Parts: sequence; C-alpha cells; structure tokens
Amino acid sequence: MVEIIPHIDTLIVDIGSKFTKIGYSGDFHPTYTFKTSSFSPFQATSYETACKILEKYLKECSVDSLILIESPDFGFEDSSKILKFLFVNKLCQSVLLLKSPIADIFGFGKVSGTVLCCSASSFRVSTVINGRIVESHVLAGGSARLESAISKLLADSGENRGIVQDILQCEVFNDPAITVSSILESRESIENLKARCGVDIFEILRPDIAAMVDKVVSTRSSYYINKKNSANGCIILSGGLFRFDSFHNFVKSLILDRIGADFADFVLRDRNLNCTFVGASVFGMNNQTKTMFMTYYDWQNVGADILKVKTL
Repeated sequence: MVEIIPHIDTLIVDIGSKFTKIGYSGDFHPTYTFKTSSFSPFQATSYETACKILEKYLKECSVDSLILIESPDFGFEDSSKILKFLFVNKLCQSVLLLKSPIADIFGFGKVSGTVLCCSASSFRVSTVINGRIVESHVLAGGSARLESAISKLLADSGENRGIVQDILQCEVFNDPAITVSSILESRESIENLKARCGVDIFEILRPDIAAMVDKVVSTRSSYYINKKNSANGCIILSGGLFRFDSFHNFVKSLILDRIGADFADFVLRDRNLNCTFVGASVFGMNNQTKTMFMTYYDWQNVGADILKVKTL
C-alpha cells in the first residue's frame, strides 16, 4: 500500500502551454498565476525547454532521486535525450520513469484502474492492470473544442453580446482560455448562460464525454468483469479541466449514470486537491530517500511540476 504524504511546504511549479502557476501543496490554489508566454516560449514536443526547466530546479533543490512522469504519447527518443542530459550534467543520481496513468493509479495506492484524462488537447482513457498500461485511447475533445464553441458563441451573440460578456465576467473576450475558465469555475455563469441565452455549455462537450464514458464502460467490462479484477479497479479523474468543480461534477454524474448496478463494486476516485493545486500525482515511496522530487513532463504542454515528497 502506497501512502500519500503531502508536505504542506512543498513548492509546486506548473509550467503549462497557457499559464504558469506557482504555489504550495498546502494551499488549494496557486499563489501566483501568469501567462506562460511571458515566461518562456511554448514549443510542443520541445525537450530542450523541459531540460532547461529541469536544470533550473534540480540545481536549486540539489536532489539525488527524480521521478519523471510522462505522457503515454511521449516517445522513447525524447525520454532518452532528457535522461542523457540529466546524467551528463550530474543533476541527479537516479531517475524513475513512469507513464502518467500509472502514476495516477499508484498515487491512490492501487495497481489497477481506469484513468480518464481531460486535457487541453484531447480526452484519454487508459486501462492499467497490475501497474501496466494494457490499453489507451485518445478521443476528440478537450478544452480546445470548448474554447472554439465559446468563441463562436461570442461572435454570433449579436444583440446578446453584452449579456454574454456580462455573464462571463471577462475583460479579455478574445482570449478563449480566460473565457473557458470564467465559465467553468462559476456555476452561476453556467446557469445564467442557459437561462438568459439558451446556451448549455456542457452540451457542447456532451458528445465527447459520452464517447469517453462509453469507452470506460467497454474497457472496464473487458478487464475488470471478465478478468475479475474489480477489487483493484477504480476510476481516477485526471487533467486540468477537472480542477473546475462544475466540469468535474458533470463528468462524474455521467459516469455514475452509465456504470449502474453491474459496476456497483467499483469506486470513483478523485484527485486529492489538498495535495496539489495543479492536479499532479503525489505519492510516497517506501525507501530510504528522505526527500523525493517528482517532475511532470507533458508532450503537449511542455512543463514541469516539482514536488517535494516526504517518504515513508
């Protein structure tokens, strides 16, 4: 059993493609948030950017061990380049590579389960059995589709544009990222859009989420019912969109509606936002290392989360 032991003074740095967030694990929200573009240029799949981030924080932290969490899509070639960079520059003595769905499962002390990841680029459903990814599906969707739909809503609103802007409570209406955040983090905004403009924001994503839930049900039927792994099976919600309560609750309700009585033994697990505001997986490891750092590298959102973990 892996026990989660978050350190309240753990510094977390999340450098994403849109925003950079800095804060502490004991807080629910980052202390500082600013646009990534003002910090460093975004280059998808640029391992050079990741290496610079790793070098900066690892030199400051001076750690012996590093846990590198990477996307299932991240290629071995780029991983090898990063590892070579770390060892040639003597930034750490050992590195443990884990795919993000496996880290999500381990983060809850499990070895098997289903991970739903909703990121800016897509929705992903990954099945993990005994610490190994046996199946992974990328589906259309993500916040990009929601951003596009909201931008179209603003463009087509005509006389209602002032109402829509007032509901969204945004100062920069041509910035889709800010618009999406303003809607999803406010239940009142969602309800007002539906009541005053006839727009149900979640209906935009319902087909994508429904496809994702269908994939969850089919994979769980194959791996957990037929193979009798239900005792270890759990559903974990992962990815940036789940930091918004309204989106989180919407997806959760659809999943529970579809699971039904046949899946009553399965447990829906949420990320522990008390551990980290960036939604990273935090887990202790039963070894002699007193301080462990975990760095997350995402092939779409070149970034890093540095987490100080008190181990068992």
